[in-house]
Parts: sequence; structure tokens; C-alpha cells
Amino acid sequence: MRFDWEEAYVCVVFETDWTFLPSKITAVESEIADRQLMLLADHGGTAEERTAIEGALSALHFLRVGVLSQPKRTQCETIQQSAERVRIRA
Repeated sequence: MRFDWEEAYVCVVFETDWTFLPSKITAVESEIADRQLMLLADHGGTAEERTAIEGALSALHFLRVGVLSQPKRTQCETIQQSAERVRIRA
């Protein structure tokens, strides 16, 4: 993994037990927020990491709002239909 928070993010993206997904999404969002605060404090990081953070937060938002809010039978359909529009970087 290129960034410290990335392993936890990838675990969320590939989580198969959706009962754990909300808490795991929250944990990763918190980890990314901590990293963002660190980047603000020391002006570190790279443009690549900032772009990866934006993409990860967008994908996590999609999982939370676009997938978990759907009835179970349409969750997979929602992911398939949106796969072309939302690029999840792992």
C-alpha cells in the first residue's frame, strides 16, 4: 500500500459482510480525517495522496449513501450500474 490509511480502505471496499460495513466505513473515514489533519499541520503529503484521499472519501460516501440505503436485492444492481461512473481506487 502506498499510504497508511489505504489498507483499511481496501478492506472496506472488499468487505463481503455488509452488516459490518457502516462501522468499518466510519472507522476508515476517521483514519483518513486524521491523516488530512496531519497533512494540514505539516503541509506534507503529495498531490497523489490528496487525490487518492478525495477518491477514497467519494467511494466511501457512495457505499454509505448509494448502496447501504438500498434494499438488499438492489444493492448489487446499484453497484454494477454505478461501476462505470464511480471509480474506486484500491
